[in-house]
Amino acid sequence: MILGGLQFPFFMLRNLFPRLSLITQFSIVAFLVLLLVAIGLAAGLEDQLRRDALWAIAENAANQVNNSLNPSIHLSDLAVPLSGKRYDSINELIHKTLLSSNIVRIKVWNQEGLIIYSDDPTVMGQTFEISNELQDALNGRMSTDISELEKEENITERDQFTRLFEVYVPLQPDGLTEVKGAYEVYYDLNQLEPRLARIRRAVWGGVGIGFLFLYFSLFFLLLHPSRELIRRNQENKRLLVAERDQRQLSETLERVSLALSGILDLRKLLDLICLESTRVFGTQAAYLWLVEGEDLVGFAASGRGADQFIGMRYPLNDPVLLGARIARDRIPMFINDAPHSTSVDQKLIEFFGIRSILGTPLTKGDHILGSLMVIDTIHPYRFHSQDLERVSVFGSHAAVAIDNAQLYAQAKLHLEHERALREIDQAITSGDSLETIFELIIQKVLDQVRVDAAAIFLLDQETGRFVYKKGMGFQSRDIEKYQVNMDRFSDGYDSEASKTPGSEVVLSSVSGPEFSDVLGSEDFNAYFTTPLISKNKLLGVLEVFHRSPLAIHSDWLNFLETLAGQTAIAIDNENLFSSLQQSNVELSQAYEAAIEGWSAALDLRDRETEGHTRRVTEMTLRLAGRLGFSQDELVHIRRGSLLHDIGKMGVPDRILLKENVLTEEEWIYMRKHPTIAYELLKNNEYLTPALDIAHYHHERWDGSGYPDGLKGEKIPLAARIFAVVDVYDALTSDRPYRPRWSVDKAVDHIHSLSGVHFDPQIVDAFLQMLIHK
Repeated sequence: MILGGLQFPFFMLRNLFPRLSLITQFSIVAFLVLLLVAIGLAAGLEDQLRRDALWAIAENAANQVNNSLNPSIHLSDLAVPLSGKRYDSINELIHKTLLSSNIVRIKVWNQEGLIIYSDDPTVMGQTFEISNELQDALNGRMSTDISELEKEENITERDQFTRLFEVYVPLQPDGLTEVKGAYEVYYDLNQLEPRLARIRRAVWGGVGIGFLFLYFSLFFLLLHPSRELIRRNQENKRLLVAERDQRQLSETLERVSLALSGILDLRKLLDLICLESTRVFGTQAAYLWLVEGEDLVGFAASGRGADQFIGMRYPLNDPVLLGARIARDRIPMFINDAPHSTSVDQKLIEFFGIRSILGTPLTKGDHILGSLMVIDTIHPYRFHSQDLERVSVFGSHAAVAIDNAQLYAQAKLHLEHERALREIDQAITSGDSLETIFELIIQKVLDQVRVDAAAIFLLDQETGRFVYKKGMGFQSRDIEKYQVNMDRFSDGYDSEASKTPGSEVVLSSVSGPEFSDVLGSEDFNAYFTTPLISKNKLLGVLEVFHRSPLAIHSDWLNFLETLAGQTAIAIDNENLFSSLQQSNVELSQAYEAAIEGWSAALDLRDRETEGHTRRVTEMTLRLAGRLGFSQDELVHIRRGSLLHDIGKMGVPDRILLKENVLTEEEWIYMRKHPTIAYELLKNNEYLTPALDIAHYHHERWDGSGYPDGLKGEKIPLAARIFAVVDVYDALTSDRPYRPRWSVDKAVDHIHSLSGVHFDPQIVDAFLQMLIHK
């Protein structure tokens, strides 16, 4: 098209200056035509950028006003001009949060054109004809206008703010979705002039440079058409690819964040994080470290060397390991040309074939979870400074998901432990054979303690040796010949280890002649033993073996000791009945302590409701007692009250701790927590009788509740009782978004919902309890 447009002026110039060369004539014509095109483009671009800048300012001002004023303006404020305390309150809020060097004045209009607020007394309370821009805002559409200050405006302000940008914003009072008025926001355009000047300079300078570049490029293309055209095409393709990659990266990060937040299985989550990180950053491998005690352990990997990485263990204070340094310093970093870097462990670099590394810490608050390493095994200079922000955002989303999954896994593990202990209890109390009980206990050790092999040895009082009785996980039957003399405890570890209740021995490696003779073919790396003691009498030892180093923590140790205690109880047949009674009492206390621990953990997770669980539990027990519940039933009422919100462990922090109003999609997720509680507890026979409160305390008498929409007496009685107490405590407790209600106000509210949300008989009994408190 440009070449076609050059034909007419080209022939004119040729007639006027016939002696000029063809290239010179064409260059002159091309220069003039391109100059006109450049001027037109620059003018249009400057105008578009100016309009875009003004609209961006308008949107920002609208967001500021909506966020600051909508929650504070009520429908009743729009009837008449604000006065007294309401005027002072709104005026103070506006001056503190909105007025600045940019926003210099705000007016508030109602639907009739009445100014209900202005800091200018000359217009306050007056009614004006509604302009087109104001009408747009009253109809729900933001509009703008540029004007000089009117003569009747304050003289000082007119001298200071010569040109104003007016933004008309729809007003939606607190709690309403309909537009009930409008804000008129005055923005000082003088503050925008430097920015507009920069835009003009950038546009005209850029277009000027572009014009010269295009002109000389056109001239150069005449001399070198093929090579330059090919290079240009390649450059354009590169820019398009870069823009596409950036857009895809943003979309991918958003998609990955949503995917991670919905997974509670820790192993699946870690694998997905590694896989998605390679996709997001276009690399060939990713390794994920998690903190375990004072160490950093390889938990998940994708790509080259994944199997070898999982299980690697380094001290968290390792000075060379890059993953440890990133976790300690809590900053992302990248290393290019890793094989020649002195900042990394060259043995690992060579082993995994690493060329460049991008790493980010995984942290939740002050808690260090680990680090994520994204690896390129092909390009030595793969990463750049802009990748640090991207990997940091990715890492923050991953850390939140990991923290939630770890909490869920911990709760699930505790439930599995309780279920295992309960199953062993039932086997002991049902009179199963000792052989059967030993087999069950060892199977639980392998499943729950997660070791490769375990065995029970009983003390032969005559020989003073521990004799094998039952074992699992061994590759041969040589373990059956394995006998340990009590004197062995004096060589390598505490000689009193098997004589004192609660003592144990940990060996970092399996060695010694007895091990090598009997277990040499097993390739065990770590060994742990705990005594079997009943009534201060040594009965034997429970030993566990592992083919890799053991990571021992308090929960692991406590559970193994509990299993050892139950094993000793099973052995002590002479006093089985009395021992079982004491064991059941201790086990019940452990269950109750675990339940109270979960309840406290839930309160700690959501500081807004701290102490809520304790109060509603006490009040629910009192009300249930007045209604005739037996002591056995009250035990289940107590457990159900303590665990009523355990399902919120499955709700992401971004929803549970959100300070603003939840979206409909987030409410749908939040309303799943009773169902999550049911799924979490339904298979626990110990807690099944307490499920009604956790599962149904959000059901309503009229059937409008959730999760199942139960109505009337179809709602379990325990849940109906708890629902009243739960609402009462919530109303009479302080929340960040509102102060506590008075008792009288809360009572009136609950009474008004009798027969709608609540069982009328329960409401009457509750109110009577408050009267006689």
